[in-house]
This record gives sequence, structure tokens and C-alpha cells, in this order.
Amino acid sequence: MEDINEFFAGILGIADPWTVAGVERDEAGGQGVLEVEFDRSRAGDLRGLLHGYVDREWRHLDTCQYRTVIRARVPRVKRPDGTTAEVEVPWAEKFFQSWFRSAIHTKLEPVKKVARMLKKHLPGLPAYVRHRITNATAE
Repeated sequence: MEDINEFFAGILGIADPWTVAGVERDEAGGQGVLEVEFDRSRAGDLRGLLHGYVDREWRHLDTCQYRTVIRARVPRVKRPDGTTAEVEVPWAEKFFQSWFRSAIHTKLEPVKKVARMLKKHLPGLPAYVRHRITNATAE
């Protein structure tokens, strides 16, 4: 029988070089927290040099009526051209694609409009959330 870490890795599609290191349940807060770790030895070519880590947190769909949160230290990579980027996390993209497919096929036009706007601006959303000063009002 698989343990709880393997179970969550399977349902969330978490695979090498990522692993579910632990699951914490906060009964009072009504949430479960999944700690996900990056294993550099199983990562292969990062197309640059490891340049540190960023602590990130994602809200996922509820699991058995518990608010589900994924926490990970995401590696930052310095590219040969001098730019830095975070390593992609498979669970975030998978969830968005699933939601987008559902939203775009709904009969509710306002939901379709929001889905199209998010898809168009998806690359800029993390920067918008991280920085206080943006050009969001200009758009």
C-alpha cells in the first residue's frame, strides 16, 4: 500500500525531480499543507546555474473538505544571457490548463471573457502579484 506522500504525488502529477516530502493536517484551520521538495540530483539540465531558491505557495482544490496548500522552495536559475528564472512547477500549469478548458466551454460569457484574459496575460501575472508598482492600470 502506498503512503500518503506517494498518494498526493500521484493525484497531483508530481514527478522527478519533485517529490512530496510531507503532508501536514491543521485540524483547527481546516487545511492540509503539502511540502514539495526539488531534488537537484534528479533534475538533469537546468539550462543555467542554480542561483538560489524562492519560497512559494499555491492554493489547490480542496481535498476532503480541507483547504489544500502546496508549499515548495522553487530553484532560481541564472541563464547564460544573465537573466534569472524560476524552474517550472508542473502542478501549477496542470491546474490552470484544466480550469481553462472548463471555463472556456461554459455557457457563461463573463467566465469565458475572464478565462481568455487570464490566458493572454498569464506570463505577466506572477510579476504583477510580486511587485507593487506595475503598469496594470494602463491596460
